[in-house]
Amino acid sequence: MPEFRLYRLRADNSVIDRVDFIGPDDAAATAEAIRIDHAEYIEIWNGSRMVSRVAPKESRTAEIT
Repeated sequence: MPEFRLYRLRADNSVIDRVDFIGPDDAAATAEAIRIDHAEYIEIWNGSRMVSRVAPKESRTAEIT
């Protein structure tokens, strides 16, 4: 299974911390980033490839309403 790194980022894009995730695919890694209750952006990486960037929870809520 692929290994992913989920980086929580500050407003200046510096790294707060990292969560390692092993899952079947990009969609599972993105779902894990969304599941994490976070107020920061999360970038998902698989090796040197950036998979996606997940918006903070409150930003996603604002986009839905």
